Amino acid sequence: MHLKPAYAENNNAVVLSANEYYVPYLAAVLESIRANSNDDQNYDLIIMHRDISMGSQDRLKKQLEDHQNITLRFLDIRRYEKPFKKLFLRGHFALETYFRLLMPQILADYDKAVYIDSDLVVNADIAELYATDVDGYLLAAAKDADTAGLYNGFEPNKKKYMDTILKIKKPYEYFQAGVIVFNLAEFRKTYTTAEMLKFAASYEWELLDQDVLNYLAQGRVKFVDMAWNVMVDWRGIRLSQIIALAPKYLHDEHMEARKNPKIIHYAGPDKPWHQPWSDMAEEFWKYSRNTVFYETIMQRMCDPEGSRVGIKQKIRDHVVEVGEKVFPKDTARREVAKKIIIKTIGGI
Repeated sequence: MHLKPAYAENNNAVVLSANEYYVPYLAAVLESIRANSNDDQNYDLIIMHRDISMGSQDRLKKQLEDHQNITLRFLDIRRYEKPFKKLFLRGHFALETYFRLLMPQILADYDKAVYIDSDLVVNADIAELYATDVDGYLLAAAKDADTAGLYNGFEPNKKKYMDTILKIKKPYEYFQAGVIVFNLAEFRKTYTTAEMLKFAASYEWELLDQDVLNYLAQGRVKFVDMAWNVMVDWRGIRLSQIIALAPKYLHDEHMEARKNPKIIHYAGPDKPWHQPWSDMAEEFWKYSRNTVFYETIMQRMCDPEGSRVGIKQKIRDHVVEVGEKVFPKDTARREVAKKIIIKTIGGI
């Protein structure tokens, strides 16, 4: 699928990555963009994915169907995913995090686009962020006060890693990659997709493609207000113990941004749909309640096992499909095997 800008004028391209499981949380992001949109602007929303079902796509589109200035399209990147099998994953990260490295190639008719993660909500008109002038830069992003605190001693090996392995020349200019304004035209002039993926596969980078982008773009980053990427407190230590160690100017900028966040980023393994009492979780729920997936999120919270029902059903369906081939109808072996198959399915 070759995408072209959805609108001839005022086209604000916003790109996200997600998978089928993440669709209910993606819905909250889309609702937050809609709720803060401007009638004078057009919003060209693109979801990069490998497995989002047509049913989920239709439900997300229906959520936005009354808005002529918002277009939602899905870009299946499976044809490009072979090189991704070599890439390192850790912790709560999913393969989808690397998809943004494909943007210069797969959005060949776009010179610029905003990329945002799917674990955040937008509290301002994202067209304002898109309007950031990135001429002469590879990208625009907010400095990462959290990483600065890790570098300054909270994580003992972080300084050595950033100085000698990742080789970031100005560690306090390390940016958080969950919100980026990409100068796609400039990226295409500077790096090929193959070059970026080769570097990504060259080491088990601690923060995956965020480290990759920081290395590749260093010296060519325009910094935006941290209000455009306010990372929430994490387990009660991000603010008091980690960001507290950052240089004072970064600490103060982060604390000021928290007063009026334009984007709230639930970065880290703790999410509002896991801990509804967590920092700024109320902003996620404000938007989530207006989506068609609110009940799905509630069901997952009330019955953690319930979120695995779909996986169980797929396993059952596969077992039955195999059984039909190996044990055809009206055969003696089918009758003998039936009890075993039923018992196996019931135990999954």
